Amino acid sequence: MRHVIAHPNAEPRLVPNVTYELVRSLVERVHAYQDVGAIAGPSGVGKTYLTEHLARQTAAETFYISLARRPARKEVLVSLLHELTGKLVNGETYVLAAMLREVLADRECIVIIDEVHGLDDVALDQLSHLHGHEDATWTLLLVGAPKLVTKLQRYEHLSSRCEQILKVPRLQGEDLVTTVRGLHPWFAHSPHELILKVDAEECGGSLREWARFLRAVAEIHEMVPRKFDTVDRKIAAAAIHHRKKRAR
Repeated sequence: MRHVIAHPNAEPRLVPNVTYELVRSLVERVHAYQDVGAIAGPSGVGKTYLTEHLARQTAAETFYISLARRPARKEVLVSLLHELTGKLVNGETYVLAAMLREVLADRECIVIIDEVHGLDDVALDQLSHLHGHEDATWTLLLVGAPKLVTKLQRYEHLSSRCEQILKVPRLQGEDLVTTVRGLHPWFAHSPHELILKVDAEECGGSLREWARFLRAVAEIHEMVPRKFDTVDRKIAAAAIHHRKKRAR
């Protein structure tokens, strides 16, 4: 939900669903060992939001960077230095790596790198050596698309350092219904089959799309003279129509 601009009356709640518990367990375990962990999954399932939120819940100093779709090899080093020091530094790779080792030495922080699946083997090697340094006491959390798992499996030098690699699925079944009902009071008593129908037609198991659907419901709530407290079939149909009309 990091990329969703919420309606003021439709702020989504953080729901402790199956994905929440899986990510929480990984973050706590990996941080306890000051190790490396990876969270992979499709866009919009909340993996990045949850990883950052739960990392900050540990009270450890937490740093987050998001990489470009096709990052240059030095981008991860430059971005990390900028996030850690506030300074934009460019230079030879070995100089940047040395600076990062010094900045991170004996620092028990959590570093989250998003969109890691775009890195090539050279950039992954840089991360592996950085975290593998004898002075490293920090936690590295890698977040990316499903293909991150394949990339890490192919590049064993980094995957062998991973305490855990978690694959986050799209929302489905009972977990989907429970999650949606917890997002906002308007969904709390929505029929089970209606939630599944809206998901199949509009949201596709994506938490981000459900947040957008919630925003459409909020806009309908503002339009109608008779206010509602539950999304039923009529309100759901109106929200779907409103979304399609707005998309034209």
